[in-house]
Amino acid sequence: MIDGPVIDASPIDAPRCESVCSGGGTCVNGTCTFDCVGTLCTEPITCPAGVPCTVNCGLNSCTKAIDCTAASSCQIACTGGQSCSGPISCGGDTCSVTCAGDSCDQSVTCTAATRCDLECTGGQSCSNTVSCSAATCTLDCGPDSCDGAITCTAGTLCDIDCSSSQSCTGTIGCGTGRCAVACGNGACDGKVGCTNSCACDVACTGTSSCTNASDCPGVLCDTGNGCSSTIDAVCNSCP
Repeated sequence: MIDGPVIDASPIDAPRCESVCSGGGTCVNGTCTFDCVGTLCTEPITCPAGVPCTVNCGLNSCTKAIDCTAASSCQIACTGGQSCSGPISCGGDTCSVTCAGDSCDQSVTCTAATRCDLECTGGQSCSNTVSCSAATCTLDCGPDSCDGAITCTAGTLCDIDCSSSQSCTGTIGCGTGRCAVACGNGACDGKVGCTNSCACDVACTGTSSCTNASDCPGVLCDTGNGCSSTIDAVCNSCP
């Protein structure tokens, strides 16, 4: 994985936050914040438009949809076990979503413009579809997590870490940007498709990983069940 913090470069606009933050949210330093750690938050959460938004979900909390698509930036932390049982969608300039054990049961969708950092590091988290269309997308999957289809259409980089055991058991599809997928023991059971990627590296280093051969940008980039962007010049056309 290529790590990097989600940075919100937008100025703090406390008066605007106060005027639009509602539905259970509270403005904290210009950020509309939904604190669902000590409260279950059983109603849908919708972040207001044009301001940063933070959603913190504790044990068994945030049982309905979280919609952060209109915010200027999003930070969604489903750190409590079995939290965030509804679909999650985020947008803005940057977005980060963190999912603890057995959390984020429904779809996770990120349409942020610049960067999405999705961490499904808790066991059995992100059991439904995950999709990302930011310029740069990172997805880190823990043991038995990311069971649904993963779609990453990032224009610059899709960095998908399935190095934990039995993670990423569904299909993985990459777009035209650089695609990097790391597969651990019993991981990446579904096909990795990156035929349109300017460079694709699928590392099937774990025992019984990549049981279905990947679709690489070309036959010269095929390493067996994986792909490499370094085998031949035609395997890396990224600018």
